[in-house]
Amino acid sequence: MSGSNLHTPLAIEKFATMTSLHLLFLDYCRVEGDFSTLSKELRWLTWCNLPIVELPTNLNLPNLVVLNLSKGKNLKCLWGGDPHTQVRNNQDVHLLNSC
Repeated sequence: MSGSNLHTPLAIEKFATMTSLHLLFLDYCRVEGDFSTLSKELRWLTWCNLPIVELPTNLNLPNLVVLNLSKGKNLKCLWGGDPHTQVRNNQDVHLLNSC
């Protein structure tokens, strides 16, 4: 999803019914809600220009391989240091350009 208005948040729960979702591309989106509802099958997450300081603590994606947070100028840390939601060993690619 691209070009969403940053003043109008996108409810992450809209993706909850997509239980086999493997790739999600977000650009200039303010996303809110319960991130634990995202498919555990997600392999690739691109969230460019994300307007947040840290990733949501309930964003737990055990099968994620690619995490692209390019141009996340406000991003300061990943998951606030919670050891239960840190970057997994199977995540091969982390793209953090211009963060």
